[in-house]
Amino acid sequence: MKILMQNRIDAFDKPGGDTEQMLKTREHLIELGLSVDISLEYEPDLANYDLVHLFNTTRIHETFVQFKNAKKQGKPVVLSPIYHNYDEYNKYYGGRLRGLLYRSFSKDVAELVKELIRGVVKYPKQLKIIHNLVWPGYTAAQKEVICGVDCLLPQSHMDIEEEARTLSINIDKLTYFKVVNGVNFEKFDETDFQDVYPELKKDSFIFCAARIEPVKNQLRLVRSLKTTGLKLVLAGSINKYHKAYARQVLSELELIGGTYLGFVTFEELVNLYRKAKVHVLPSWFETCGISSLEAAYAGCNVVSTNRGYAKEYLLNYAWFCDPADDNSIRQSVLEAFQSPRKKGIAKFIRDNYSWRKAAEVTYKAYKYVLNAKNQKRNTQAFLKKKKESFLPVLFDT
Repeated sequence: MKILMQNRIDAFDKPGGDTEQMLKTREHLIELGLSVDISLEYEPDLANYDLVHLFNTTRIHETFVQFKNAKKQGKPVVLSPIYHNYDEYNKYYGGRLRGLLYRSFSKDVAELVKELIRGVVKYPKQLKIIHNLVWPGYTAAQKEVICGVDCLLPQSHMDIEEEARTLSINIDKLTYFKVVNGVNFEKFDETDFQDVYPELKKDSFIFCAARIEPVKNQLRLVRSLKTTGLKLVLAGSINKYHKAYARQVLSELELIGGTYLGFVTFEELVNLYRKAKVHVLPSWFETCGISSLEAAYAGCNVVSTNRGYAKEYLLNYAWFCDPADDNSIRQSVLEAFQSPRKKGIAKFIRDNYSWRKAAEVTYKAYKYVLNAKNQKRNTQAFLKKKKESFLPVLFDT
């Protein structure tokens, strides 16, 4: 079985959760004996592949072209939708210009303007496919791809429910396998404890590991903890397109005695998880939050956002906050900090969220799709043969 995975053009220039999911799934599919390549091209030649696996419906004009290309070449397609509903964030919390754009125009128009700017400033190559945001349009393209692929691989049931609700899709007509995100347990367990930040004492601080950008909501986190006396530590690179936001975050973090560590290695990150009492991710949206899973596995009490699908992952093992409400963030962090560490959480994470299991379910979906295609081809051949056998004999020789 030979698979081609496809993602947005900047999946490696600006890696995100979709990049991590793609790479880790590929790694374990190869261990299972599959041949898996990656392409960020829009219309590659698919002659040597049995199936195309697409990622991402946020940058739908790119996924739409890749989807159409696969269908044109007669290849079955599966999709990891990683569906984000950023409507609230875009209208009210993503900055003045973004808010004005999304409040003044329809979602389709706003996305067209945003991607035109992105194309001109960063990725001119995508301008040649920008017309897909005019016709069929942003939401129509999302719906066509989601309904047109052979199988969906959502990260949660809540993901599918959100797609069906916002795009007016009949959920009963969708074929899907739930494929959860995972933790890199092997690398995690190989990491020895090294006290690389001795000034940070065990159980003495609140930790947030995330790229510094508005959607991760660090500024509101800093402000919500201002009067608590708790030590806040941030780690993560700065989104180069949100430098002004990052400057504000770091300025106010310094005023409350917090610490910014910048980008840290995976080994450093693991050790920080092990020392922190609480990990908090008050984002405007999370499909699950891989850093939340990692922190929970390391033994942290976890505070996550109530926007997105994290509740389906973390259940009652976490505290959930409203990212728009300082009091909600503060109260959730205080409760988590003052509570004993959750028992059984590491086992729960290990039993349910491994990349190996994600790859196994993905492989199962691939086989389902290819078997269905072969069965359909055989049925069509049988019906054609049967039809030919019943053609009337017009002349008796």
